[in-house]
Amino acid sequence: MYIDLPDVQSEVPKIRLKINRVGLINVRIPLGVMGRSDGYVLQNSVFSVFVNLPANQRGIHASRSYESIYEVLSSAAWKTAKLEDISKYIVEKLLEKHEYSDWAEGNFRAELYRIVKSPITKIDSLERFMIRAGATGWRIENRITSQRRIGVTVSGITACPCAQEMIRKIITTQGEQASSGAPIATHMQRTFASVDLKLVGDESVDLVELGDVVRTCLSAPTYDLLKRADEAYLVMDAVKNPVFVEDAVRIIALRIAESFPRLSPSTEVKIVVKSVESIHNHDFAAKLKTNLGEIRKNHD
Repeated sequence: MYIDLPDVQSEVPKIRLKINRVGLINVRIPLGVMGRSDGYVLQNSVFSVFVNLPANQRGIHASRSYESIYEVLSSAAWKTAKLEDISKYIVEKLLEKHEYSDWAEGNFRAELYRIVKSPITKIDSLERFMIRAGATGWRIENRITSQRRIGVTVSGITACPCAQEMIRKIITTQGEQASSGAPIATHMQRTFASVDLKLVGDESVDLVELGDVVRTCLSAPTYDLLKRADEAYLVMDAVKNPVFVEDAVRIIALRIAESFPRLSPSTEVKIVVKSVESIHNHDFAAKLKTNLGEIRKNHD
């Protein structure tokens, strides 16, 4: 028996105000294995999607928002798509289904796992870093335009250059001679570096490549599995390359500009480096927000 159910969402609201952003958050849909030649796995993928709502409509049709995510991820096209394009396709689907909206946003985050080898013994372990992608879309005169965002967060080690130089001074003042080339002790901390790029036009950045670039900008990387020889090498490597978090954000900015020369000068860059301090009860962070044009202008 057919029942003509009321469309409550399409009712005119008692208070006629436009709502800027309404949608679904924490939608969990697995993405599985992506198709790079060296292979990696995405786990714990979480999506959030939003549209705006005109003043003369009471609510959005929420099922259409979930359908937008599911239909994109169920299609054959996305399996060969770049990660940064997934959110773009979702935004386009949102505006197609929510015909009353002229703005939409789609975001997802996930944990990326891949196999890495330890520095000396070359044993395998899994490395994890966080990836993010998003897009914002607008409907203007029946045309949809969008802008994409991507981001990564990787962990590593930072060794403090200040404490190292103080120890070097104390050693020499006491009449002792540090062996040439021998590492000088300092305190170290696990550090998280996050980079987010707001892409221009159709430009593209491989998220794994971006993560690799950021990973090299700290004193040393971290590993889940280290044998004794690996551990000794890693500690010596870190103290030979001491950096403040202030140094790290600048190094990351320059390395991104150098590693991705085809990106537009107007590509926006946000870098946040946070160290989980080992000798303090507080943590430490630095943030840099700029664009690639400014970075290149200062280092040509």
